[in-house]
Amino acid sequence: MTEIRLPQYGMGMTDGTIIKWHVAVGDSVAKGAPLCDVEAAKTTVEFESPVGGVVVRIMVALDENVPINTPLLEIDESGAGMPAPIAEEADVPPSPPTAETEHTSVPADEIKATPLARRLAEQSGVDLSAVQGSGPNGRIRRNDLAAPATTTSSVQIEPRARKAARELGVELATVTGSGPSGRIVAEDVVAHAKFSAQVPVAPPAAPQTEVSGESQSYVEIKHSMMRRTIARRLTESKQTVPHFYLKANCRIDALLAARKAINTEGQEKVSVNDLVIRAIAMALVEVADANVTWDDKAMRKYDHVDISVAVATPRGLVTPVVRNVERKTIRQIAAEVKELAARGREGKLKPEEYQGGTTSISNLGMFGVEEFSAIINPPQSTIFAVGAGEERIVPVNGHPAVATMMTVTMSVDHRAIDGAVGAQLLAAFKAIVENPVRILA
Repeated sequence: MTEIRLPQYGMGMTDGTIIKWHVAVGDSVAKGAPLCDVEAAKTTVEFESPVGGVVVRIMVALDENVPINTPLLEIDESGAGMPAPIAEEADVPPSPPTAETEHTSVPADEIKATPLARRLAEQSGVDLSAVQGSGPNGRIRRNDLAAPATTTSSVQIEPRARKAARELGVELATVTGSGPSGRIVAEDVVAHAKFSAQVPVAPPAAPQTEVSGESQSYVEIKHSMMRRTIARRLTESKQTVPHFYLKANCRIDALLAARKAINTEGQEKVSVNDLVIRAIAMALVEVADANVTWDDKAMRKYDHVDISVAVATPRGLVTPVVRNVERKTIRQIAAEVKELAARGREGKLKPEEYQGGTTSISNLGMFGVEEFSAIINPPQSTIFAVGAGEERIVPVNGHPAVATMMTVTMSVDHRAIDGAVGAQLLAAFKAIVENPVRILA
């Protein structure tokens, strides 16, 4: 008998949630076949079987969060350890009813049901004590259970959404998903509850304590693994990394003209963010002393520039990494960012695709944010916070003129980069953005 345990996907992973089982007790599996989908810190991974055999026991329930190295299931590699076939799969006729069995109810803790029936009941929320079994001695079989609603059978549902639906009494079949491929996320359930007659938004009739004139009525949404990871890492960053901030107002009229010229060629479109990513890489090549990360034992100075790009997803923030940016053309960067961001929103990034990086970029300009300061993503030493490009009146040769300006705030780890080096890096970035010839090289 082989015990299959939850592996560690990436150095930062401490636990995982089983969001889908691909196998059931009694299934034959080949080596390399998918066993389950595991939601890790910032991705969902399909866990493949390390051995071939027959599944004899599943030890972790759906949506259950467990630490790494927790036993998930047992597989008999010989197939000899399987229990006898269950009644609904064996040709065993039911015992004839007697006066005693017709009028005697089975206690809840002694309910007899096949493993398949129990699994179906758990997934569909059926109370087995209320089901009349048609198998031998009243054993509940799969066919004794009412078929669950199939309205959402083809729609993926986030584990947090299932929990929120149970807590709020929301029928998932009535919820429209906003995630990738229509996936239902917790926010969809909460929004549906607020504006649906199923859950009143007004305070209940019973008196409530009020604080500062506001009702204490609220909806509690359990933290996802990604949200917990983000909270832990950013808290550690603000508490342990001495941040300082440098700001530059960059004139981007020439950058916008270059982007327009590139996009007239009819190929895949390039965004301002793609150009800014390339500019950051060129600036770090020019000021190589800033392309570093801090370690308690030594400073690490890198030969290449790997840039983490902040991407908002329904589950939280992910930061896929574009590697060797200084060696790539602007179109290569644009295609890679688009592809990584799409898989990040679907939760399909591999750990090596969002770990590492020598700096980060966070762009909130598309939301109209003029400027902001971002928190450094350790062990990186810098992060560029990019605001919206907007027309402003600026002095040109002693006279007021209208120019398109973009404010960029750079957060810096003072342990690794001194103020003067940080200023040189931001100055190099500003010069490249305002004269984008090198970006297009």
